[in-house]
Amino acid sequence: SLNVHTGYVFNEIARPMNDNSTLGIIGNTVVTGPVDAGGLGSYAWTDSLAVLGVTTIGKINRFTGSIEAMYAPIEHLTIRGLVGFDGYSNRDIQFYPADLDYSIIGLTDGYKEMWDGNREAFNVDASAAYSWTIGEHLRAMSTVGVQLTQRTTHLMYIAKSQFPSALISNIGAGSEFRGGDDFFGQFREAGVFAQQDFSFNQTYYFSVGARNDFATSYGSEAPSIFYPRASAALRADRFDLFPASFNLVKLRAAYGESGFLPGALDASALLWVPQPSGSGMGIVINQIGNSGILPERTREIEVGMEMEYAHNYGVDMSYYWKFGSDAIVRVENPPSTGLTANATPRNVGAIEGWGFESMLYGRPVHTRDFSFSFNLIYNHAMSRVTDLGGTEPMFNFVNAIVEGQPRSAFYVKAVRGALFDDNGLYAGPRIDEERSNVGNPVTPHSASLRLTIYLFRNLTLYALFEAGTGGTVFNYTRYLQTMYKNNKAYNELATQLGIAAQHGIVPVPDVDELQPGTGAYENAANLFAQYTPGSGYGLVYFEDSDHIRLRELSLRY
Repeated sequence: SLNVHTGYVFNEIARPMNDNSTLGIIGNTVVTGPVDAGGLGSYAWTDSLAVLGVTTIGKINRFTGSIEAMYAPIEHLTIRGLVGFDGYSNRDIQFYPADLDYSIIGLTDGYKEMWDGNREAFNVDASAAYSWTIGEHLRAMSTVGVQLTQRTTHLMYIAKSQFPSALISNIGAGSEFRGGDDFFGQFREAGVFAQQDFSFNQTYYFSVGARNDFATSYGSEAPSIFYPRASAALRADRFDLFPASFNLVKLRAAYGESGFLPGALDASALLWVPQPSGSGMGIVINQIGNSGILPERTREIEVGMEMEYAHNYGVDMSYYWKFGSDAIVRVENPPSTGLTANATPRNVGAIEGWGFESMLYGRPVHTRDFSFSFNLIYNHAMSRVTDLGGTEPMFNFVNAIVEGQPRSAFYVKAVRGALFDDNGLYAGPRIDEERSNVGNPVTPHSASLRLTIYLFRNLTLYALFEAGTGGTVFNYTRYLQTMYKNNKAYNELATQLGIAAQHGIVPVPDVDELQPGTGAYENAANLFAQYTPGSGYGLVYFEDSDHIRLRELSLRY
């Protein structure tokens, strides 16, 4: 048999300038704040016409295709071959008109930058499976295969300024060259695998397998990693333990290993690139690698159960434990080393994780002209760093990798409340001396609900809901609002404490000052300390990420 699949996507996106930057809408409105409250004023950094005048366009063309062939030269032997291609090209353009003011970022008389990228992935999969029997009840299938992948990337960037007119935007019209470069990379990966499956009397199932992956890399040897796996299952419904209406009851257990290889340049100690300067062309360090980097490995144990009732209702539950070793993280080198072009990849210790996955599905109503089905998924996942291999904790702004904590936990010197002087007056925030865990950016509890209604065999109504709880987000926009005096609660608290002027805040009208030493004053001070930007981070900026959202609603005829 021969199967051919193709797909094509064209996408063009125009995005306004946003975010907290000096050119963003949020940065010039939500962050800067009104002048009459002590803020900089709306669009104080960049005029609104200039913010809206920036053109940012992204264009994407993508083609995917595959040809799959299945061939059975003899009985019980099936040979499968697949050739696939994924071609992706994108162009991103950003243009600043010459007649608008962008001097806050050093741009005058126009500016334009362009990125062109072409990425191609070519893969070949081949496998052979032979089924055989031993006696009357034991069936087996032996499978061997190979997977080959080649990824090619071409990137180009150019930027020019000093355009003669806002009406002229072709990049050749810019008289000043601001930067440009190109990149070519080609990386290859290969994997070989073997798997042996057994089934006894369609009741007992057992499977073992192994896989070895390779990848191109600088260095004397291409890195490789070996993954074994094994699984077993029991069809308990084959015994007289359940009513006949249970058409499936399966117990299962599995062990497997996975991971990923270092990047193609991760093992290259130093990679240099040419760069022009005032003294002529020279070379600078562009990539700092680690010649001793090892593949990252994850070992997983899973147990689970599947049940189905009357072919209409079912449940699938799994519990798993993951044990990761040689985790690859990127660590900033001390400035004294001079090796600061990029963070260096490093293997650090071990990480463990555990969790529960479940699915409940059903079809309560099913007639010729009407059908209703649902699918409810609930997952719980946790992780903990167990060993850093003797290295110090790694910090990245408010996130950190610390032994005993979830990976990338919010780990800061938290502001717990206020300090008071002998007269009961506010004397600054009370900041923890040590860092502590104040939240997990990865939501530990997640769920989704899918509802499907079929009407008259031609009309389908589909809805997908998603939910999550237990996670935390750091509201950096709110933090910047406070810094630039555009946090209403912060300004009112400063007014109540009688310290608005010394913090550069215009006292809020109709807000009375509180009497020092009273409970109301102490409560206001403790909350004001939480908001105060500085060396610590108030807990008010770490907010629950609990949510329920309608992800998709569609009608198909």
